[in-house]
Amino acid sequence: MASQSSITVKLPTIQLPTFDGNYSGWIRFWDTFTSLVHESDLSDVQKFHYLNSALKGPAARVIQSLGVSDSNYHIAWVALKSRYENSAALRKHHVTALLDITIIQKQSPIALRELVDDARNHLAALRSLNEPVDSWDSLIVPILCRKLDGASLREWEKKATSSDRVAFNNFATFLEERSLYLENITPQGQITVARVNPPVGFAGNRRPFHSTTHVTSSPGNCPACGSVHPLFKCDKFKSLPIEEKTRVVQTSQTCFNCLQPGHRVKACTRNHCDLQ
Repeated sequence: MASQSSITVKLPTIQLPTFDGNYSGWIRFWDTFTSLVHESDLSDVQKFHYLNSALKGPAARVIQSLGVSDSNYHIAWVALKSRYENSAALRKHHVTALLDITIIQKQSPIALRELVDDARNHLAALRSLNEPVDSWDSLIVPILCRKLDGASLREWEKKATSSDRVAFNNFATFLEERSLYLENITPQGQITVARVNPPVGFAGNRRPFHSTTHVTSSPGNCPACGSVHPLFKCDKFKSLPIEEKTRVVQTSQTCFNCLQPGHRVKACTRNHCDLQ
């Protein structure tokens, strides 16, 4: 009979939440810390160590004068709860944050998802504070509509005209579907490159000119006539007026002094000018 071997599965470590005194994170911190630490079988001094490590900034200052001990843990816990479990302040924070959700200037799948996530988080927090958010649809949806980009708003108005009362959940579903649509039609790996001014002296900084001499030449061919000889030996080039010669040299990016490619006048070692 084959022996059965037990398989031990190591679950990932649960990271304790941190709290820096921002009201937006209080409810989540309170619920998570309570379930993982406060109501656990750890000793009070161990709980205090975990609490100390989880608090940052203004929240940490609430209990910084208390020494780490069994008796001080409950004092610290009550002090923290008294400071931040302020229902009026929490309501004000989440309502204000809901009203201040960033306006989307240009249609973007990421921005639409962030809008939905932010709205849901603030409404969930208000619901936990016993606010009747489920009856706020007629107020919340128009507020959030004002945060949409023009194209998304037009699509929503087409969809919403047939309904007298629109539920927030329907609005959120629309935004999620539109976000997915925008994501699907956006080319993968699309990169927006900022325009950079070319350095001084770069050809792109010069005024464009229109040459009456149009010669397509391959490397080694004369830019004036297309034959296989250097420009300074070209009879056609020599017969051109000085204005046309200048244009041929400019378009072929050859040296104005020796009429050979690969360098500019400043780097030319010839002492005479072949342009005349």
